[in-house]
This record gives sequence, C-alpha cells and structure tokens, in this order.
Amino acid sequence: MRIPSIAVTAGLVLLAGTAAASTARVVPFDEKVAVADAIVLGRVTATESQWDPQKRWIVTRTTFAVDRAIKGAPSQSLTIVTPGGTVDGIRQETSGVPSFRKGDEQIVFVKQAEAGATVAFFDQGVYAVSRNASGEPVVEAAPSRLLLVDQTGRAAAGDPAGPLTLARFEQAVRQSAARSAPGATTMAMKQQEPEESDQPRGFASTLREFASDHWKILTLVGFGVLLALIPLIRRR
Repeated sequence: MRIPSIAVTAGLVLLAGTAAASTARVVPFDEKVAVADAIVLGRVTATESQWDPQKRWIVTRTTFAVDRAIKGAPSQSLTIVTPGGTVDGIRQETSGVPSFRKGDEQIVFVKQAEAGATVAFFDQGVYAVSRNASGEPVVEAAPSRLLLVDQTGRAAAGDPAGPLTLARFEQAVRQSAARSAPGATTMAMKQQEPEESDQPRGFASTLREFASDHWKILTLVGFGVLLALIPLIRRR
C-alpha cells in the first residue's frame, strides 16, 4: 500500500507544479541562439529514467547520435538530462519539459547545467525534423504544452517563422549568432557615426586646429594689436 500512497502524493505535487508553471515567456530566436552552448541535429538512440541520488526526483537521460553541430562542437554522442519520467510505475511530469522517443530526429538547443547537458528553455529549445515530398529535411518548432506569453502578458506564438528547410534554419542560426557576437553592436554604431580619433585631443592640438581654420581673422587681430602698440613704443 505504500507505493500507491507515494504515487498519489507525487501526483498531487506535480499537478500543483504544473498548474503554477503553465505559463512561460516566449523566448526570441536570437536569445535562444545566444544562450545555447551548442545546437545539434541528431537522432534519439536511447532513453532511460531513474531516480536522482537522493531518491527524491526522477530524471530522464536521452542519448542522441549527433549528425551535425550547428553551433558548438559536441561529440558524436550526446546525453541530455531532463526532469521527469517513469520508474517502477511512478511517474513524475513537469509541464514544458520535452519528452523524447527513440528514433525521433530533432534539433536541440543544449545548455550545460549542474546535472549535465540539458535543453535550453525546455520545449522552446527543441525543433522536430521531418522530410518533405522531395525528401528534403524540414525543421519546425516542437509544440509546447505551455501557454506562451510576450512581455506584456499577452498570448504569443512560439516561432512565427513557421517550417524552414534545414539549410534555411542553419542560415538563420548563423545570422543570429553574428548579430549577438561580441562587438557586433559597437561596430554597427561606429559605422553610423563620423570617424573620430581614438586618442583624446589635447589643448595644443585644439589650438592648432583653431588657428588653421581662422588664420585670416587672427592675422587681422594681430595687425590691429601691433598698430595700437606703435604709439606706446614711440612715447618711450
């Protein structure tokens, strides 16, 4: 009778957690690319759920055979750790955490965490890969069980771009990475501003510049001062 009571208790806790976490901020594509330590295209080869060392929570380890790295350089095999799963008839589940099935082909935005590699932004960091009529790979955001909202709290779509070919998706990642690269914003601002010297101008250089621009006026002023001094010189 002990196991059913544990299952009921865990179920109630998880239902409360799911209700509280049913809403999430929609994450812009540029932010996902910038935060991810790696972005990989791979196929699920194995999944295994087990208790954590303290026997409090169930975690699932999903192994991917990596076909290519769109960002980063992971090994040919990658294991993703996500919360939830089923062990000995006890199931734990958190809304928003993606689930993987053996054989699925997906693109995963990977983030390193204390427990190991995991999915950045949970189900917003997973893209399903299918084939169109001509056999070309097509990438589409995985459906989310969360209610996604924008910064104002209004409902928002997760990925308005819609399905993309794999080539277009990789191009979008590269362009996004270039926009978020260190110095990219600074360089863009410099291109819009007039060029200036990197060294601060001293008083002497400023004075020389002023004299060069107004030499005619300075010459007349000097000549006038000289004429005014002539009578004083003669009196002496």
